[in-house]
Amino acid sequence: MVIVMITGKLLAMTITTDQVRPSETPNYWQVGRITAVGVILGSCFLSFCTAILTFGKFRMGLGMEDLRTLSVVAVVFGVQAKNVR
Repeated sequence: MVIVMITGKLLAMTITTDQVRPSETPNYWQVGRITAVGVILGSCFLSFCTAILTFGKFRMGLGMEDLRTLSVVAVVFGVQAKNVR
């Protein structure tokens, strides 16, 4: 899992370019809104993974080892879907 995360981020960082220009005034971050969006997106991702595992357990009748594999696949696909632009 760590290898997937590192290679995904490394590839994303190598294809980006930085076009930063200094701002005239100090930047203001709206931390409350950023946190709210993070909570919403995290909840959606948690719901997605829970739904996949529930489907695998009750509809497909998978055992514990198969559910572990399915959870890794769900996380990998969820993270990759998040990175699509």
